[in-house]
Amino acid sequence: ENQTADSVAGFYQPTGETPFQQAVAPFVAVMPNQFNPDTYLPSSRSVAFTKDAWRVAGGYPGHLNYCEDLVFARALKSQTRLAVAPGAIVHWRQVSTLPQFFRQIATYARGDWEADYTPHLLKIISVFLRYTIFIFVKPLFLLYLFWPILKHSRQSRDPQVLIWAPALQLTADAAIIFATITFFLPFPRITPQPQSV
Repeated sequence: ENQTADSVAGFYQPTGETPFQQAVAPFVAVMPNQFNPDTYLPSSRSVAFTKDAWRVAGGYPGHLNYCEDLVFARALKSQTRLAVAPGAIVHWRQVSTLPQFFRQIATYARGDWEADYTPHLLKIISVFLRYTIFIFVKPLFLLYLFWPILKHSRQSRDPQVLIWAPALQLTADAAIIFATITFFLPFPRITPQPQSV
C-alpha cells in the first residue's frame, strides 16, 4: 500500500469462455508476461484517483470521442503520484464476434488519431506499409498469416484458440485501415460534453 500516491493503476484479467474470446485477448490487452510497471498505462476500467489528481491531470479531455482514458492516464502518470498495483485486478470480458472485434479495433485506431498518440500511430502506419509491400511481394502475405499464430502461441497452445489468430489479425488490419481512411474523410464529428467528478 502506497500512502503517498494520489492515483493508482491496477491491472486487468481478460476473460471469456470461448476459444474466440481467448484469442481476442492478446490483440487488445497487455498480457501478464508483457506487463512492465514502468511503462504501463491503465484504462478507465483499472484506475483509481483522488479528486485532486483529477484536477491536476485535467480529467478526461472533452474534445475526444475515443482514447480519452489513454490521454488522461498519461497525464496522471506525468503529473501526479501514480502507483502501479498489479494485484488490483478487474475482469474484462472480451467481445464474442468478429463484427464486434472489428468495431473495437476501429474505435481504438480512430481514438489514436484523435489523440495524436505517436506510439500507436507508428503501429498504424506500419499496417499500411506492410500491405504496400505485400502488393509487390505476394508470397510474404502467406507467411504473414502464420505470424499471429507464432506470436500468440506464447499465450496459448490450444489449437482452437490459435486457429482464430490469422482471421483476427486480418480483421484488425482491416479495421485500422478503415478507421484511418474514415478519420481523414470530411464526416461530421460529434463532440462529447466534458465530464466532471
